[in-house]
Amino acid sequence: MLAELTGEQIFPIFGWTLGILAAVVVAYLLVMRLKAYLSNDIDLGSAPAGFSLSDLRQLHAAGQMSDEEFERAKAKLIQLTQKATEAAANKGQKKPVPRVPDVKP
Repeated sequence: MLAELTGEQIFPIFGWTLGILAAVVVAYLLVMRLKAYLSNDIDLGSAPAGFSLSDLRQLHAAGQMSDEEFERAKAKLIQLTQKATEAAANKGQKKPVPRVPDVKP
């Protein structure tokens, strides 16, 4: 069937195919740019993602986290808190409450 098509009949098919493909690529790039823009505006304190120190203590007390894991996660939480406090001070904003990302055992 395609072998029977003439050049005049094939060019519109390729044109529409390339147009649709270009539209999909542009839409993808716009979505990725929007996602990056929105992720930069998220305040660490507004969306609880990860563990608070209280959560870490509960996991440690329940035996779900070893002493070494607890100390590492606690140190990471302190480090993130200090960085977030410095960043907030530089921007003149309220101090956000950072959370430690999920710790893999």
